[in-house]
Amino acid sequence: MVVTLSLSDELYQDYVKINPQNPHKAMVKQLERFKDAKPSDRGIWVTGKELEEIQRAAGRQVETPKEIEELITRALSLKLEDFSVPLSAGQRARLHQDATFWGKTPSQYASEAVKEALANRLGA
Repeated sequence: MVVTLSLSDELYQDYVKINPQNPHKAMVKQLERFKDAKPSDRGIWVTGKELEEIQRAAGRQVETPKEIEELITRALSLKLEDFSVPLSAGQRARLHQDATFWGKTPSQYASEAVKEALANRLGA
């Protein structure tokens, strides 16, 4: 199928920079990246410095939205060996409040709270 698009000169030049011999090919490749997205889908495009920061925090390349979802789930969960407890938004907010109040990082505070709760429940 042939489609005619009207692009600004500036946008067209961006594709010329990507593929000087065939900017059309660069445009098609970009459109193919979104082939599974419906026009009504809401999305977040992560590139540049934001993607670099996510990958730095993950300690590895991040290639798919599913990988970002898994990173977030792990970051917002309390994990003990193979057991993990997702924290609700309210729990995360309270964790940050209490940690700040006691002058600790959320991780330090959560670690102490879990140790205390386990000691109370299971004994020292």
